[in-house]
Amino acid sequence: MKHNLMLLILLVGSIKLYSGAPISIVYGSNYEGFIAYKGEQDTFTFIAKKDDVLFIRMRDEQQVDSHIQLYNPNGTLIASDWSDGGLAELRNVSINTDGQYTLVAFDNNHNDLGYYGLSIHTQNLKDYETSISGFVSLENQIQKNAAIHTYQFSAQKDDVLFLEVRSQHAFFENQCILYDQDGNELFIGEKKGARTVIGPVKLPESGPYKIAVFDDGGNDKDVYGLTVQLLNRHDLIETLTCDESFTLQFNQLVERKVFKIHTDEDILHLIECKSNDVQLELSMEIYDEAGKQIYHQKQSNQLIHSMIDDSPAAGTYLVVLYDEHGNDTGSCGIQFHNIQQNACTTTISCQSLAQDIDLVHLAESQVYFIEGFAQNPVNVFLEDMGDDSEPYLRIYTKSGNLFAEHHHEEMADLSDFVFPYDDEFILVASDFSGNDIGLLSLSYDGSAMDLSLDDCQMIYDGFDPYSTATLTVESSTTNLSYAWSDGQSGASINVSPIEDTEYFVTVTNAQGCTEVLSTYVEVQDVHCGIGNNIKVEVCHVKNNGTHSQLCLSEEGVWPHLQNGVGHEECYLGACNYVSICEETLVDSDQDNQLQFGEKIHLRETKQAVSFQVYPNPSSDACTVEISPNAIIQNIQLYDLKGQLHQIIVPESQDNVYTMSLQQFGLAKGIYLLRIETDTTTETLRILYI
Repeated sequence: MKHNLMLLILLVGSIKLYSGAPISIVYGSNYEGFIAYKGEQDTFTFIAKKDDVLFIRMRDEQQVDSHIQLYNPNGTLIASDWSDGGLAELRNVSINTDGQYTLVAFDNNHNDLGYYGLSIHTQNLKDYETSISGFVSLENQIQKNAAIHTYQFSAQKDDVLFLEVRSQHAFFENQCILYDQDGNELFIGEKKGARTVIGPVKLPESGPYKIAVFDDGGNDKDVYGLTVQLLNRHDLIETLTCDESFTLQFNQLVERKVFKIHTDEDILHLIECKSNDVQLELSMEIYDEAGKQIYHQKQSNQLIHSMIDDSPAAGTYLVVLYDEHGNDTGSCGIQFHNIQQNACTTTISCQSLAQDIDLVHLAESQVYFIEGFAQNPVNVFLEDMGDDSEPYLRIYTKSGNLFAEHHHEEMADLSDFVFPYDDEFILVASDFSGNDIGLLSLSYDGSAMDLSLDDCQMIYDGFDPYSTATLTVESSTTNLSYAWSDGQSGASINVSPIEDTEYFVTVTNAQGCTEVLSTYVEVQDVHCGIGNNIKVEVCHVKNNGTHSQLCLSEEGVWPHLQNGVGHEECYLGACNYVSICEETLVDSDQDNQLQFGEKIHLRETKQAVSFQVYPNPSSDACTVEISPNAIIQNIQLYDLKGQLHQIIVPESQDNVYTMSLQQFGLAKGIYLLRIETDTTTETLRILYI
């Protein structure tokens, strides 16, 4: 009998006497139970397969001291854990045999009653998990004690994974584990403040992976955010096109917005973003094709911007935006500029520019290519038109290096800077802080080559060497070519006209931009005498100030001109001659002509209205444009003799008018366009070729 009793005791030790009917559960169950009486033991059965790896947790809500026991199909205890007032947990439990397994949950001391949470999951992949992509940000909620949420995604060998979890409240101890498809623990989340992070890490194999998310203590319930990103898998993200500007909304915990940009040789990308809330600590990261981070910047209520340099070979970059601590929501504006010619970026070439820029998104900007010439001033201005923005101008080299910038509450002005060399540069116009929207006005005098030419000079027909004028264009700009209206070339030419003549020179720089200058050569005929006795007129000024007209031989002229004693004020020509080089320019309504005086070309006036005519020179059609806020009322076309050829009255009043010069039957040459607007009048020259 003793031997039989001992056998009975041994059998009881190996085969558990369960209380209550067993509850059938499956993998993925997050169960809530209740111990209603002292000594109660709740039993659960489930089907397991050989090589399954189990993750089982039990946690009380108030008083129960959690205790769990796992039995194989033969009733043998294979794993157990308990805690007095804490979490009971079985991790990395390997299953060796197919069959039905039993799990027993009870109070460790058999003396407490109350609710508890129980979860049973596999660490290996079983396809009950929530499938997610390689780039995802989501929110979920742990609603039961000891609950585990599982997710699966596919990746390739050496993919670079970043995974982040954050709960809504600090009491929730968010945790995450990454498994391979066989259930091996690869990485356990690292605590970073209120966030738990895995990565960036390289994944060892191609195939599916599994993520478990849970409260570390098992006793808290909360909303959490999860983000998963494969930072090298740029093929999963759509490429941004040229100059996209839009507003993003962050609505979830640890939400991350991701974009892809493509860069090639000689292409830059300017990326700028700005949050609308001081609480949103906006951050931007940029990753190369290998998933390596090459840029990180965070700002609270300030503008973030990055210029990605041109790369020697084609490639892509991943741009990631997020709240630095993952706990704030809100919106932000973002602007991507693909800076390449003839595709996405406007080129400002030889013409002057006046353009309105309407900013409608935070961090929005406008980008141009601009031609610059060594040591020439950067004559660019950006004016606020609505009292809201702080105009901001920047100039970059084509390799992305910033060399000039200016901002001001009313007008940004780059005229104090000079271009370092002849080339094209990148001009960026925006609001300084990126947080204001509204209307800006950009103006640019792009035709300036730092040229100067005397307006008017006198020569004397009949007395050498004063019958020849030297016309010289002065400029600090190099590599210029010159084409004069009389067929000569070069920066300096000699001319000997026999009548008053206006000369024009078209100056062209290395980029093909042109600027037309003019000078007036006034000719005074100083011949006197009759027959073969031709002499030279000289006005002799006596010591008492009186003038007398003399007709002298060439030999007799020199003592007067050399200012000897008694000849200090003498000069060539008639005493009563009035030079147009010394008169002022006036308009006359007589015979519809312009009367010319001092400086035959009309001076440009600095006023609120900007006038331009292009193309200039023109072989046919030309466009007259004025800005801003002025209306063309009529255009009068004159030749250089002041003769009116045409009065044009536009059919519709606007600030732009295009007309054909061929229709007027004009000869080739220089013409004057007198433009009348509702506020002012201006006269411009155009070369008709």
